[in-house]
Amino acid sequence: MLGAYTHLESIPDDPRAWSAKVRGSDALAASLREHREDALLFRRLATLRTDVPLPESLDDLRWRGAPAPDALEGLTAAIVDQSLRDRAASLAARRKTPAHAARSGWME
Repeated sequence: MLGAYTHLESIPDDPRAWSAKVRGSDALAASLREHREDALLFRRLATLRTDVPLPESLDDLRWRGAPAPDALEGLTAAIVDQSLRDRAASLAARRKTPAHAARSGWME
């Protein structure tokens, strides 16, 4: 339906008014009527906003890869989560080579 109408708001509630013929159109129309507000909310939540002032710079927010396990010690101890420490150690053990790590960007 989005292929035919582009936007959720453009899809008529009545399937008889649809320009695209869809199998099960009555059930689809009923579901869309029932969940349209949810769909619009999820679209809003998934939309990247560019008009919000942030105290961080884009460079501050840039992904630099997973931190070394010892960098997580204080955080995991504060939230008392041994499983997070174990997972970080497991990921660290799977590192291939320093060259691979440098290419992936996590050692920056």
